[in-house]
Amino acid sequence: MMIVAENRQLEAAMALLGGKKHRAQSLLQTLDSRPGETYRFIANQDDEIDAAVLVVINKGATATILATAPTTDSSAQDIGRLIKESVEGLRGTGCSIAQAVLPIHDDKLSCSYLDAGFAELARLKYMERSRSSKQPAPHTCDVHFIPMTKQTDTVLGSILLETYEGSLDCPKIHGLRKVQDIIDGHRGLDHHDANLWSLANLDGKLAGVLLLNAVPESKCMELAYLGVAPWARGQGLGNALVQRAVEQTDDIGFSKITLAVDAENHPAISLYSRWRFGETGQRMTLVCQLY
Repeated sequence: MMIVAENRQLEAAMALLGGKKHRAQSLLQTLDSRPGETYRFIANQDDEIDAAVLVVINKGATATILATAPTTDSSAQDIGRLIKESVEGLRGTGCSIAQAVLPIHDDKLSCSYLDAGFAELARLKYMERSRSSKQPAPHTCDVHFIPMTKQTDTVLGSILLETYEGSLDCPKIHGLRKVQDIIDGHRGLDHHDANLWSLANLDGKLAGVLLLNAVPESKCMELAYLGVAPWARGQGLGNALVQRAVEQTDDIGFSKITLAVDAENHPAISLYSRWRFGETGQRMTLVCQLY
């Protein structure tokens, strides 16, 4: 197995994406905007690259691993070995976890990851709301929003951890990373606008978090995280947080909001559905702890 040289990365990208050259070129173009040390292709040392793994190191001590989809049990084993090699190469780099997002019913690819030491984390439901969608009744709780321009990461980290208590949104992930790594991961590599991150104050106490990330190239807002402290649940704060997300998206002039939510988090899905978020697909996410 080897790290693929730059002059063969298109070949590796095509192997990763089922031979689709246009998609492979688009992937490489996206990767070119990242620092070179934050990604690499791994492949077998053959004359022809017919299977590859892409390792992308993210902010927040995480790495994303994408692999060629196997077509046979034998190729599933080969790709599993490539994934395992990629995971081993991440140890000692400062990454806490490796993650992967897969099609729901790709059993062979899922087995490749499981054989490499990954575990199923959650089934994600992807949802989207267009700007023209009808709004439900406005919130009635007495909430005050504080933008992150006026708060510190220490304060944000404290309320983030509180909102994780009893949360139904990917509960298996909690405790696998330091809270500062989680914050850095939500910020990502691109330009971050602290005005789009809000803390919710209810009855004089911090009660919730809303993290929005703008995606200007697609005129889209990503709802990266919405959480409510246990003591504040059932008081309409979730509704108020979604309303703020919609209003901030409208203020910027973006056409839609997207999000991913644990498919077992039925209260959150019900909330988003009231705000006319519709499902656009589902994926399975897996995780491998690196320490």
